[in-house]
Amino acid sequence: MYFDDFAVLRQVAEIAFKDLDVQVGADDLPLLVPGAQVKVHASNSGRNRVGVFGQGWQNSGEIKLPPAMPEGGEYSIDYVLVAVDPTGALLSFAPVEVQTIDISNSYRESISQLQEDRTIRSSQFGMNWENVNKRILPQLIVKGLMLQAERLCSSGIFFITPEPVFDRIMTRLGGIERLRIIPTQPGSITFMRYQQQASGWMAGAPIPVGSLHPLTISTSDMSIAFISPLHLPPAGSYESRIQNRL
Repeated sequence: MYFDDFAVLRQVAEIAFKDLDVQVGADDLPLLVPGAQVKVHASNSGRNRVGVFGQGWQNSGEIKLPPAMPEGGEYSIDYVLVAVDPTGALLSFAPVEVQTIDISNSYRESISQLQEDRTIRSSQFGMNWENVNKRILPQLIVKGLMLQAERLCSSGIFFITPEPVFDRIMTRLGGIERLRIIPTQPGSITFMRYQQQASGWMAGAPIPVGSLHPLTISTSDMSIAFISPLHLPPAGSYESRIQNRL
């Protein structure tokens, strides 16, 4: 998800700060600098600039959220984009979460064999889809509701994910038709979806990744859908499973 020099973060910045006239590059996407240096860049250029706090940005590591409850743990935010004016004033910020998919077991030996002599060695690893339900969705809801109260978080939170993970999230929530599609706003969650392209790739080279149309929903709608799942099994289903084991 970090292809093309963090192009995905620049695409988020374009949406989140569309009304702030931030400095852009030759591709008309906002230029990014480490968050710890953004004030200097804005002052030197005389323009509104975008900085990034998160892994891989020089001296600009993650900024954790305050605890959601007394003595509770602090949630991490993968990236925070900040817009700063030439005086150094913070104009707006946009939290960004990145999620691919967790796996069970390991594919390390299979990859090593492929790299060594291009032979295929089977692996027992699998996609941990249930983690979407147990960890990803609850954290997104809590973070989204917390950030809804932030004065300068005017475009909500952004969630960058491959299309299969997005599809699984929507399945767990009962389908996209169950949710309102809304403009970015405080309390919204915008899904930035990506998938590997079916054409334009070469053997031995990374498969290009293409973006899909962003989709924005309400954190509140998502939380309601999460706690009221559809398609539950009929009453007595678990009893039947127990009976079958006796």
